[in-house]
Amino acid sequence: LARHAPPLPADGLYHLARDPEARAAHIAGNLPPPPEPRGCPDAPRLTAERKIVDARTLPEALEWLTPAERIRVAADARLLELLAALPDAA
Repeated sequence: LARHAPPLPADGLYHLARDPEARAAHIAGNLPPPPEPRGCPDAPRLTAERKIVDARTLPEALEWLTPAERIRVAADARLLELLAALPDAA
């Protein structure tokens, strides 16, 4: 069965950013995040958002994101859509 499956993408976030159907399916399967406790912001989510906003291209943003930040982006529909809006080249 595994032999007949399509190969996995080299970069999952790149794939989600560029494939609207895969992104929609992924977002639909995500549970809402739990509320952040007062005074304890989710630092990886905050830094991921800033890096995405600062990036000029999708490859640049992906290069900057740490593994923890990538997890937060994949779990957050808004951040994933921000990432998807970045162009491939400047």
